[in-house]
Amino acid sequence: MGRAAGEGRRHALAADANLTATEVAALSDTLAGFDRRSPAGPWTHDVLLLIRDHPRTLADRLRGDLELLAFKRRVRRLKELGLTRSLEVGYELSPRGAECLRREGRSVRVRIGSVEQAARRSLDDRRRVTVDAAVPAPRLLYLVKQLELAIRARLDVALRKHGITVPQYTALTVLERHPEMTSAQLARHAFVSAQAMDGVVRALQASGYIERHRNADNRRQIVISLTSRALSMLEECREAVDQIEDIAFGELSPQERAQLSQWLAHGRRALEASPRPLVAD
Repeated sequence: MGRAAGEGRRHALAADANLTATEVAALSDTLAGFDRRSPAGPWTHDVLLLIRDHPRTLADRLRGDLELLAFKRRVRRLKELGLTRSLEVGYELSPRGAECLRREGRSVRVRIGSVEQAARRSLDDRRRVTVDAAVPAPRLLYLVKQLELAIRARLDVALRKHGITVPQYTALTVLERHPEMTSAQLARHAFVSAQAMDGVVRALQASGYIERHRNADNRRQIVISLTSRALSMLEECREAVDQIEDIAFGELSPQERAQLSQWLAHGRRALEASPRPLVAD
């Protein structure tokens, strides 16, 4: 069921050609990131054009001088963005991919076998994005929210077979790092309201994943701890969650991942330290 749901979402994404200027700009940024991190040089648009011009062609014919598995990895990255579709033989550009190329003004035909040669052209010569200059680039907050929603969708599928939700999983991982928290402390660390956390705690306790007891240092406090069952379940989930993280950030080096972690943590701390803005009536 999880795999079928994931395939359904990918098919729906690929079929969606109603792209806003902001979505085109975000796709261009993602493709540019793939190109920057490629040791062989930029490749994304040449592969898209190659598939557009040579649909239903075996990957072994399309790959040119590139190793077959490396070529297939590239196509898989484009498929995850909804830009290509796999067929019984070869690939085709999806409606979303065709619209993305159209909006970027790409009309050059790419010959089979020319991917690696084209990759050696300069980035400035190859990327002529024609998004209206008056349209601002998407805000960082928008991109962060997009990433959160994409991760949430993957986590929903991965956790469903374990019978838990993303908020419940988040609470369990917080308790794994910070044992014996009160419900209020757990709510703050899991970024939900105290009322929402109350429902999460009840569900986890009913499933045998947590236990509540009095704090040995403050008998008035009721604290929450993980059970051995919860620890076993978290271990079972770890591989699937690691895979989601690798899909999202696999193109980043360890140093880039560390830097990204620092930037995200800095943004969170800055918001927590800043007074909340007044809300207009």
